[in-house]
Parts: sequence; structure tokens; C-alpha cells
Amino acid sequence: MVCLVTGSSRGLGKEAALAFGRRGHQVMVHCLKRADEAEQVASAIHDSATAVADVRDCTSVKKCIDQVIDKWGRIDVLVNNAGVAKESLLIKTSEGEFNTVIDANLKGPFHFIRAAARHMMKQRGGHIINISSYAGLK
Repeated sequence: MVCLVTGSSRGLGKEAALAFGRRGHQVMVHCLKRADEAEQVASAIHDSATAVADVRDCTSVKKCIDQVIDKWGRIDVLVNNAGVAKESLLIKTSEGEFNTVIDANLKGPFHFIRAAARHMMKQRGGHIINISSYAGLK
């Protein structure tokens, strides 16, 4: 299976990418800024690659999905893990900070699902896993 795990240069995304890799799957390790950390994760997985993309930008996301398709010809699993947390009081949160959270945590998965689903529909199958943080409940 070909897997793309967003936000997989560290934390839970890293562990998910490594778990897929241990099971022999091809893994695209995604990050926004931590390319060196993404490379380290990818180096621990037999058949892997890295992609840098901004989940908030649909063009960047489409290029990321295209990278997966160009490398392996398909995408079987999309794990939407990337996200941002701005933990502060509502009255201290600027509109710009709020927009960043909404763009990354809501629009990001939307962009990835829309781009990946087109390929999954052509393949007649695929899996999409959306991960949320406990911080979202606060």
C-alpha cells in the first residue's frame, strides 16, 4: 500500500509513518518546515520519500499528491495528521491566529481529501484517516 501521512516529521505523524513502513508499505513523509526531520523519518523506512507542502494551500497540496502518484502510481492511504495549536484565551486570540488554525486544521484536510479522493475513485478504493488533537476539545 502507498501511504501519505501529513505532518509526519515528528510526533504522532512520525509514529504513524514508521508503523506503515514497518509493515512494508510505501510512505510519503510530509512536512511544512522540518525537511531535515522528515528526511530522518524517511531514512528509517525502506520505500519512502519526503514532500514539503503547506496544507493551507490547495496548489501546494495538489503538488504533494502528484508527487505520490508520480513516484508510486497510486495512493491507498491518506492520514490527515498535520495541524496547528494556538492555545490562548479567546479574547487574546487575533483574527489572524484564528484563521491560521482554521486554515490548517479544517481546510488542510479538505484540500488533501479532495486531491487524494480523485485518485482513489479512479483506483476504486482507498482509505482516509483524519486525526484530531485532544486540544480541539478545550
